[in-house]
Amino acid sequence: MLRRFQEWHPNGRYMFFPNSPDAASCPRRPTRDRQRHNLMLLGISDRGIDHEVLLDGMQCLLRRRPEMRLHIIGQGGEDRLRHGAEQRGIAATLVFHGFQTRERALEMVAAAGIGVVMYAQEHPWQYYGDSIKIREYAACGLPVICDGLTSTAEEAAQAGVATIVADAEGFAEAVARLTSDDAAYERAAAAALAWAKENDKRLFLEEFMRRIGMVPKDFPNHH
Repeated sequence: MLRRFQEWHPNGRYMFFPNSPDAASCPRRPTRDRQRHNLMLLGISDRGIDHEVLLDGMQCLLRRRPEMRLHIIGQGGEDRLRHGAEQRGIAATLVFHGFQTRERALEMVAAAGIGVVMYAQEHPWQYYGDSIKIREYAACGLPVICDGLTSTAEEAAQAGVATIVADAEGFAEAVARLTSDDAAYERAAAAALAWAKENDKRLFLEEFMRRIGMVPKDFPNHH
């Protein structure tokens, strides 16, 4: 999309605004203080999330790493997830936290080990969606396990933040590797913070203000 805009508007009078958070305000913890056996899923619904792959992936993972837990924040798809987990005999490994304020939710994310999301391929235009989940995980310093259905996943993978998986076995393998290989985890966590900093919403807003001739005096120096 960026290349197409450059062709159409060679004078550069456009800006790309990723669906990114104010990364500087997101909570972070040193990797040694995180609960690496805790996976975090921000937001669930009966539509949008591929519950089957997520649950099958947990089932595969627990055969290798029985201490792993999937923590879920949000409302709307609990019954389906609980039922699916009960059918698979893994209900005790899912922890539902319900609705949380954004501040509390991000604190919980920062304390976890890995952020996960598996989107359901419901619409052909989903690829052009910009997953805020992936960007918020990264802003809290978490490596990400995700599908490849959004362009954000590709961007995160190129930055060394995300591992893209296609099925339950791939999910289990990716989580097992990150939780057993300290060097791989540290690299992905450092890449997550670097990527989030590059995509900090404030950087784009400041640049926009400069382009239209305004000085962002009200923006504190957070670099």
